[in-house]
Amino acid sequence: MQIGLTILSGFLFGFIWSAYLLQSIRELIGKKTKLAWVLSCFVPFFSVFYMCKIHKELLKLEQQNPVAMKHYTARTVLYIVSGLCLPILPLNVFALSLMQRQINRIYRNSTES
Repeated sequence: MQIGLTILSGFLFGFIWSAYLLQSIRELIGKKTKLAWVLSCFVPFFSVFYMCKIHKELLKLEQQNPVAMKHYTARTVLYIVSGLCLPILPLNVFALSLMQRQINRIYRNSTES
């Protein structure tokens, strides 16, 4: 649904989606993400570094929980490749959807256990 809204709104919804996504990450990890959101929205290629960093932090969180983390290297490569093609985070619908899926998996498994 977020992908459709992002494309239909001319990628304006991407800014909102990335803000809510980083807010969920802040709740899970406990680190501040406001400055990172601003930098990843307006500084090209910063999102590549930041998405890989968040992915690594979420991997640590998933290893503490009984979540099976699959394809760590493949996801990192996908974040890098998609970040190079779409260097500003709100335009990078592919990386946002991958990160959203990973966060939903963490939330789902934390409510089940």
